[in-house]
Amino acid sequence: MTIRYLSFAFDGCLLNTRYLERVSKQGIGKAVQSANKMLLKQLKKEGKAFTQTNVFIGSTRRDFNPSHCPAALAISKALGARPDPLLMDDILKERQPGESFHRTIKSLIDNTFSIPQPAEGKAGHSIIPLLFAQLYKAAQDNPDEAIVFEVWTGRREDIDQIEQVFGNYRNFIPSGIQLHIRLYDGEMYELDIALDSNDSITALPGYLRLAAIMDMNLERLALFSNGLPDFVQSVSSAIYPQVKTLSPPTHADDDDTVETISSCLFFSHKPSKHRDIDTTTLSAPGPK
Repeated sequence: MTIRYLSFAFDGCLLNTRYLERVSKQGIGKAVQSANKMLLKQLKKEGKAFTQTNVFIGSTRRDFNPSHCPAALAISKALGARPDPLLMDDILKERQPGESFHRTIKSLIDNTFSIPQPAEGKAGHSIIPLLFAQLYKAAQDNPDEAIVFEVWTGRREDIDQIEQVFGNYRNFIPSGIQLHIRLYDGEMYELDIALDSNDSITALPGYLRLAAIMDMNLERLALFSNGLPDFVQSVSSAIYPQVKTLSPPTHADDDDTVETISSCLFFSHKPSKHRDIDTTTLSAPGPK
């Protein structure tokens, strides 16, 4: 059978108008469940066709709303699903998957985290790098399973962007995963856009690092996509930035595209061995 993943953008999606009207009286968990009762009923019914359901947090706002974490736990409980704690902060701050989630929960318990209202959030990062990381984490965690991955958002702009990017660059979707783009803002819609992988890549061991680099190079996604197959082999964090570990070249001379993207992605400050190749095409994040 098949595993299901649900990635929710909370602000404007699960944290909708009904939620905002109820949260002060009911608390985060009960409010997010009661505000989305019809959606949860539908998802739970559909979930019977899957062996397992997992829930991701799809928030990309720059001032992360810590209420998303307990809300995700409440949604997971209502669906009988497993919460996956990967957050955008894990990507941007080069943390282990789930570290930011557990820090947030601890801060809430210790009462050291203020909770902004959804409307007060600053403009966020693109949803594309986070979704890329979530997809490849799902593939890595379930190497022998077929996966249906649903991303739920209340923003039509997000839907258009996801459809365009993942439709144009099908290797951003791991082999064996079907991506569905769904619209929900407190109201139920029929919209369901399905995108398939081109089956060229099954897993990327360095998906978190690649997602961080993608976040800094959203205008160069074609170059990123072309070079992606050459990062199927893991690049050890212990050897940054002195040595690059790539799949063995097919020919005596490295392919120019491979050399360009590999040098630029991971070692942008290191000169390329090909003098005529621009090694500053893509930016790479530093440690945080």
